[in-house]
Parts: sequence; structure tokens; C-alpha cells
Amino acid sequence: MEDDGARRREEAEALASIYPADEFWCSDDGLVWTAVICREPRAELHLHLPLTYPSSEPPAVVIDAPSLRPTSVSRLAEELAVLQSQSVSLEIGFAWIQHAAQFVAAELEASELEASIKAAADAASPLPSSGTLSSQLTAEATYAPPAACAGCAALAELPPVIFSGEPLTDRKSTFQAHVARCASTADVRAALRHLLADRKIARATHNQFAWRLWDATRGAQLHDNDDDGESGAGSKLAELLELMGANGVLVVVSRWYGGILLGADRFKHIVATARDAIERAGLMEQPAGAHNARPAAAGGADGARSPTRSAGSAKRRARHR
Repeated sequence: MEDDGARRREEAEALASIYPADEFWCSDDGLVWTAVICREPRAELHLHLPLTYPSSEPPAVVIDAPSLRPTSVSRLAEELAVLQSQSVSLEIGFAWIQHAAQFVAAELEASELEASIKAAADAASPLPSSGTLSSQLTAEATYAPPAACAGCAALAELPPVIFSGEPLTDRKSTFQAHVARCASTADVRAALRHLLADRKIARATHNQFAWRLWDATRGAQLHDNDDDGESGAGSKLAELLELMGANGVLVVVSRWYGGILLGADRFKHIVATARDAIERAGLMEQPAGAHNARPAAAGGADGARSPTRSAGSAKRRARHR
């Protein structure tokens, strides 16, 4: 019971660092989580957590989406149940929120398509038969995850090609995430060397990072992270990779300090820019042979020496040259 409580708090803190305060919040007792899955028209997902979550019971779901048809709401509930039954991770909050948001977006797009088809048909010719229109709309409304962004496909084919996300500036501090598909620890080292060869990135106040990959030879999940002086930032990036189910991925967030303390907002910016870059680069899709297992002890399996420590040392040497 105590372990469940600690795990619920950790998961809630991780979600709060990913989503803005007006898109995710918890009840005072921490047993009801609310996520805004669509702003306009408003749609919310309410997760009611039993005391035995996540060890044995999943949350009860309430879908508050007045703009959706009842049949769509029922279908979403069924898909969330299937997602939970197939999930390797016991913590299901992030996966449910992401799936629900994508589902609602697809349903709204299908509704807009239906309206445009009817409007065009009314203007040009009589409506097609209800059966024809229904089958056409059903095909368009079928939910599918968004495709990887155009221009980012090379990341999965030519590691360690690096995708840099959009910079985010708050009170003179600038944050920018860089991500790469990495099939091995050698790819991680090469990507870090490539990044730190950029003089602007090497001069950043912090270059916190995390990576996660499956070693097929050892049959083990490897992962590591580095705060680079921003205490706790590396572990938050590691939590993000696990929550997103990202495997074979390195994420680095550079911060150029602007002279004004940001408090906890700095962690929200670190996680938000990382998440955006991972999604834009199309790195949510698992590489061939990857296993989305829960991480082993930090630093890899079989007592393997972490490759990121030497990379961090190289960065610090570069900064002081």
C-alpha cells in the first residue's frame, strides 16, 4: 500500500512536469487525476485511482467529452482498456492521456469532414445514399497514431543524425532539445560528441541528457542520464523516456541561463522541449527488436560501465578549455 502511494505520487509528479498546470491536475488526496485532452471543444479525462494502483488495479475512467457521439465515447473506453491490458508498464496514465487526446482529435476531424462532405453535396448534387456516406466516414474516422514528421525519417536510418527542436525562452533563459535514434552505446557517445562539437551547445550552462535502448546481445534494457549541474534534470528526462515508451533514443536539453532564477518552471521547460522534439522527430515508434521493459539499474546491465560519464567529462573539459 505504501509502495503504491509512493508510485502514484511519482507518476503524478512526472505527468505534472510534462503537461501545463491547466491541462493536468490532481485532487487533494491524489486519487483523482484530470487531464484536458482537447481545449476546444472542451474534453477531459478523469482517472479515479484505487488504493491498489498501480500494483494490481487500473484506474476507473470517466470521459467527459460532450462533443463526441456516445458510440465514440464507448469506443474510446474500450480502446483504453485494451491499451491497459497490452501495456508492459503498470503506470498507465501517460499512455491513456496521449491515446485519448489523439482519439478525440481524429473524431473531431472526422466530424468536420462529414460536415464538409454534406455541405459540398448539398451545393453540387443530391446526397449519396446513407450507406455510402456512412462507410466513407467510418473509413476516415478510423483512429491511427500520427505519422512521423516529414524530414525526420532519416533519424531512424542514419544514427546518430540529430534533430534539434524549437528553442523556448523564458525570462532570458533559453531551452532547446536535441534528439537522436541510437541503436547502441557507441551511437550515444558519437551523438554526444557531435553535439558538443557545436560551440554554441558546448557553451550552454547545462546540457542535461538521458538515453534508453535495448541491448539484444545481452537481452537487457540499458539506460542512463546526467544532470550536468542541474540537479534532478537528468532523472526527469529518464522518466519522460520511460513514460513515452521511447526506446533507442537519446535526448539532450541545452539551457543557456539568462540570469533570472526560474524555480520549478525550469524543469517543466526541460521536459516540455524534450517531449516536443521526440514527437516531432518521430522517435515514439519503437526500433526493430526493441523491448519496452522497465529499466534495469542505472548504468546498464551486467555491471557495464556507463558510456555517458566519459561523455559528460569530455563536455566539462571542452567547457573549460
